[in-house]
Amino acid sequence: MAVQADLVAFVGEALRQGIPRARIEQVLSEAGWPAARVNEALQSYAVVEFPIPVPRPKPYLSAFEAFLYLVMFSALYMSAIDLGQLAFKFIDLVFPDRATDYSDPVFLIQSLRWPVAQLIIAFPVFLYLTVYVHRVMDAGAVRHDSRVRKWLTYLTLFAAAIVLIGDLTSLLYNLISGELTARIVLKVLTVAIIAGAIFGYYLRDVRPAEPMKRPVVTMQHRVLLGGVTAVVIAAVAASLIVIGSPEKQRQRHLDEVRSGDLGRIVNEVRAYFSSYKALPPTLDALVLRPGREVPKDPVTRAPYEYAVLGPVRYRLCADFQLKAEYAWSGRREEWRHGKGHTCFEYEIEPNSPAAR
Repeated sequence: MAVQADLVAFVGEALRQGIPRARIEQVLSEAGWPAARVNEALQSYAVVEFPIPVPRPKPYLSAFEAFLYLVMFSALYMSAIDLGQLAFKFIDLVFPDRATDYSDPVFLIQSLRWPVAQLIIAFPVFLYLTVYVHRVMDAGAVRHDSRVRKWLTYLTLFAAAIVLIGDLTSLLYNLISGELTARIVLKVLTVAIIAGAIFGYYLRDVRPAEPMKRPVVTMQHRVLLGGVTAVVIAAVAASLIVIGSPEKQRQRHLDEVRSGDLGRIVNEVRAYFSSYKALPPTLDALVLRPGREVPKDPVTRAPYEYAVLGPVRYRLCADFQLKAEYAWSGRREEWRHGKGHTCFEYEIEPNSPAAR
């Protein structure tokens, strides 16, 4: 550190004597100084017309700016991940893969809720802080050479570069493997666009802009932020349309509770038949564990309809609020139902454990 200070002092004295920068650089290079350190020492002084060398402001650390940049970059990472998740789930919905359980449309639609909720919160925070930082930076209240800003910016560039490298590797791997489907190509393209946009934006941001070029850079930032904002709004709007209104979500959840209740009743009926070799005359006859009661409708609290149709056949009915367009994830096909009063008929199979 002392040697570096001596180098900076030497450069300052040479500039004070009127020696050109190119000559100073040549002399230091001949003396064995690394080019990077020589350039750093020369950059310590501004290129302005003045009788004595004018030092540049040194990078500094501010607690307030550390808080500001940590929140801003954290919101950026969250927004990028959530936007990618939404894009992936829409790709899975449009190009389902029947070989995996994740192609269940209901599962995919329900899994949109968390990323869209987080994106609605995180992205406006990132957008506001980005605009705020550029505004106060242009006004001179915040300087561009903050240590926290530089570290987080280069860390973001590193992460984006690694993601891009991994993305291209994945693309090449699938190409070699002969599995380059439209689904994979779209996901690779999604990651490349998101990571590439982040890399391009912050790579330009770390480059020192000359005063005359600053308005151009600011305009480019605004155009890029405007485009990203439009994409985020479109993704959020599409997700909310697919998910449905909060009231519809509650109705769907209540219908899932009803389906689950009927499933538990079926299990209890089998247990009753296993013990008594006959179907229970009513649902009240089911003997449940202490502290548990026979499931009832979650809204009306009315008992589910139950009727004995024969020695081993019975019927269960419930009033559903929505039509189940798809079977619930992990639920059997028999639990597909329409809107309104729906009945299911069951039979104790002769070879089942309950019939023995």
